[in-house]
Amino acid sequence: MLDVSIIVVSWNTRPILLQCLQAVRERVHGASHEVIVVDNASSDSSAEAVAERFPEVRLVRNTGNVGASRARNQALVLAKGEYAWFLDNDSVCPDPAVLGRMLAVLDADPGIGCVGGELFPDPLRVRGYTVAPTGDAEAVWANGAGTACDSLDTLNLLARWECGERVGGFDPGYFYLAEDKDFCHRVRRAGWRIWMGVPTGVLHLRSSEQRPNELGYRTLLHRNRVRFVCLHARPRDLVTLAAKD
Repeated sequence: MLDVSIIVVSWNTRPILLQCLQAVRERVHGASHEVIVVDNASSDSSAEAVAERFPEVRLVRNTGNVGASRARNQALVLAKGEYAWFLDNDSVCPDPAVLGRMLAVLDADPGIGCVGGELFPDPLRVRGYTVAPTGDAEAVWANGAGTACDSLDTLNLLARWECGERVGGFDPGYFYLAEDKDFCHRVRRAGWRIWMGVPTGVLHLRSSEQRPNELGYRTLLHRNRVRFVCLHARPRDLVTLAAKD
């Protein structure tokens, strides 16, 4: 068995996907690993470019856009690693030792199920999230060695394969957005903690971009928040969400 399966989902993001994979090739050391890319029927020749430039990558070519959750679950079924490292296609590893440090966190404490976080260089800190009963996520920042949080983005989330198996992977009811929050919630409910720290952080190329404000995006965001609350909240929290909205 390999140590880590690195899982990247892609849809029409050829330039940044290739940059992500190049960073993985050059900078990810310290553990035996494989890379699995699931392409959701990109029309920009992403899959062809991956096949040509990164023949070592295990490439899954979907005939349609099945969404982020289903695509990650496809990769989990194929994964041969003891751990699954989820990266967004615009995530870049600045430090060759980051994977080794994340694995050390999990090896040192079997109570930690997932580790990672988004790294910000100026000032040096890492971001995770707390999640309210209404499904709203608030940023949690760590400047030192690390801290527990409720949720991590899949731009950098290293999980025990056992976690994914026990919670059933990602909920396909979330096509995109909030699937990582839901996954981490179920991991915590199964008894593990979520951990983040500066030594375990990875850069996100689009972290400074403002979220879209178009109706379709906002509708999907709200729908997923309602789904999260309906699945996981207490009945009184449903009333709170309705009153807030």
